[in-house]
Amino acid sequence: MKVIKKWLMADEQNTMRRAALWNTIASAEYSLQSAVLLLVVTRVGGLTAAGTFTIAYTVAQMMATIGSYAMRDYQASDVSGKYKFSTYWTSRMITILVMLISCMGYAVLGKYAVQQIILIGIFSIYRTVDDIEDVLQGEMQRKYRLDVAAKIMAVRIFIATLLFTIVYAATKNLFLATATFAVTAIVAEVVLNAPVLEYFSEIQFRLNREGVAALLITCFPLCAGGFLYNYLVNASKYAINRNMPEMYQTVFGILFMPIFVINMLSVFIYKPMVAEMGRLWSEGEKRNFFKIVIKQMLIIVGLTGIVVLGGYVIGLDILGWIYGVDLAEYRGLFAILLCFGGIAAMDAYFVLILTIMRRQRVVIAAYGVAAGLNLVMADRLVQAYGLSGAGAVYGITMIVVLLLLGMFMLLGKGWRQ
Repeated sequence: MKVIKKWLMADEQNTMRRAALWNTIASAEYSLQSAVLLLVVTRVGGLTAAGTFTIAYTVAQMMATIGSYAMRDYQASDVSGKYKFSTYWTSRMITILVMLISCMGYAVLGKYAVQQIILIGIFSIYRTVDDIEDVLQGEMQRKYRLDVAAKIMAVRIFIATLLFTIVYAATKNLFLATATFAVTAIVAEVVLNAPVLEYFSEIQFRLNREGVAALLITCFPLCAGGFLYNYLVNASKYAINRNMPEMYQTVFGILFMPIFVINMLSVFIYKPMVAEMGRLWSEGEKRNFFKIVIKQMLIIVGLTGIVVLGGYVIGLDILGWIYGVDLAEYRGLFAILLCFGGIAAMDAYFVLILTIMRRQRVVIAAYGVAAGLNLVMADRLVQAYGLSGAGAVYGITMIVVLLLLGMFMLLGKGWRQ
């Protein structure tokens, strides 16, 4: 434990540099985890098993937004300490319980196959670990120790993913591998967090009803927006699940996976700046705040261009070779999906900015409109155009969200101060 503590805490010099490094590693692992797991299942179990895995993982991931309540950025930017950690902790216990009930209810009412329901249940346990760690790390980040939080996250994800790979490759049993995945995450969570909690005196695992209702009401638009965002991101997969054979679910999953690279790379840039941006906004330094915003928006645009070009020229061929699937006919669709991925990354960044500006209530409006549009067009486009229609569903909804969030930002008082 002493060795773990010494490595995690290090010294308080150059914490920003370490935070940037380890946040990059942790974010990369988090973003690539589903791709690695899908690769393992596809290679070992085949396209049908991978299709089952994909939909179970996707449903649990969507419901995880309820557990986290999309509260992390609000908590990390709460530099004035409006809410105590015990309030954040209590609210998290409530939202996790709601998440678990919602996850299983959705699976049962959605008439998923029994094996998919079991896998969804196991993955929801893993997401519970994610959500508990999220509230602990939100406090660490608020105290400017994102480096500690990112190290813990990086190690936990690596160990859990490695053991899933080993167990599934050895047994070809998806249930056993997924159970190992969840149990490993629980053990790693305890072992890695326990040694450092004494350095964060605010972290006390006690229930505190004071302020919980107000906090939940304040962050509800973020939760609803985050839930709708995850639904919209994965709506194409649900439509495919309803209208096409499972093998196409795997193909689309492979094509779809790299679109998160842009968001992952952009998170590297702006996540370490959340607490500082919260300070600038709260102290009225609007000019400096928006200089950072514009700079980071330009970086996201630049990253999108690089990823789209690389994906079109060589990325698809590499994916086909890695997964052992012929994807040549989908080159155009892949490039378009990558463009849409850049738009989705900008959407996520706009939500962060609106959260720091404390205008998070408008987020739900943007995603609500897009979700309504999705309900009308998703099945029709997939039935008419197959995987191309699924890509169009994703792209149209992300563009609608971008336009609405951009409008809400421009109409905010902050731009005129």
